[in-house]
Amino acid sequence: MDRLRTEVYALLGLAPPTHDFAPRLLPSPAPATRVPAAFDVHVETTAAGVRITRHPAGTGLPGHHLAVEHGAAGEQLICSAGLLYRRPLPASAAPVDLAWTADGWTRHALSAYPSSRSAAALLPSGGCLLRVRGHEQTYAVQVEPRSEGGRMIRIDPAVALSAVHARLVSPQPALDSRTVLNCLLGERTFPITLRPATDAEATQLI
Repeated sequence: MDRLRTEVYALLGLAPPTHDFAPRLLPSPAPATRVPAAFDVHVETTAAGVRITRHPAGTGLPGHHLAVEHGAAGEQLICSAGLLYRRPLPASAAPVDLAWTADGWTRHALSAYPSSRSAAALLPSGGCLLRVRGHEQTYAVQVEPRSEGGRMIRIDPAVALSAVHARLVSPQPALDSRTVLNCLLGERTFPITLRPATDAEATQLI
C-alpha cells in the first residue's frame, strides 16, 4: 500500500503527505429505508393470475399504470396516477384531529384527480379499500402472507392493489362479488381476496 502510494504521487509529480491517514471506506450497502412513492407497474395477465413487475417511476419504460402514494409523492406524479393510494397516518396526539374515513378519502381522491381510474386506502387493520371509477361497488382487498420454510413472507399491499386495479379496469368479464385473484410476484404466488367492502371497513379512519 505504501509503495503504491509513493508511485502514484511520483507519477503525479507531488510529494506524499508526511502525516498518517486513515482510508475512508464506503458504508456497507443497506436496504432502502422507505418504499418508493411512485411505481411504473407492468402487468401480464396469464392463466395462473396477474403478474406484477414494478420499477420506481422514471427509471424504465412506462408500464400498464402509474401507482402513486398520496402524501409521499410530488403533485405531478399524483396528477398522473392511474392508481392512487394512501397509507394510514400515525396516531395524532393533537387535542383536535381531523381524519378521513377510507370511503370518504377514495371518493375525494377520484373527484380531485380525474386522471386516476382507481383510489385505494390501506387500512390500519391490514386490508385495503378500493374504489374504481365507474363502478358502483366499493371493494375490500386482502392479501395473505405466504409461508415458506418456517418464515412468513408478506408483500406490500400496494402490489396487490395494482393486480386488482389491472384486472378491474381491463375489458375482461366482470368478477364475481367474492373472488380470489392470484398475484404473481417473481417466482411466488400470493392469493388476493376481493369482495364487497363492509360498512365497518368503509368507515375506518385513515
